Amino acid sequence: MVTNLCPNDGNAQWCPTVGGTNQYGYSYHFDIMAQNQVFGDNVVVDFEPVACPGQATSDWETCACINTQETDTTPVGL
Repeated sequence: MVTNLCPNDGNAQWCPTVGGTNQYGYSYHFDIMAQNQVFGDNVVVDFEPVACPGQATSDWETCACINTQETDTTPVGL
């Protein structure tokens, strides 16, 4: 399960405002670290939203990120 928790406040280089783009022209930023010669240090991915299966929905309810907003800061340790 992936969420686009990327607060713009203090992180505008990578995290766009809601409905906007970051300085690289992307509407979303997933911080996927895969440092190697093939992928580089932060790969660009294509994605599409899909419906969550039941177990993922209940797991999400226990996630530290639930109910956070675009303006919230990232919780310590995440």
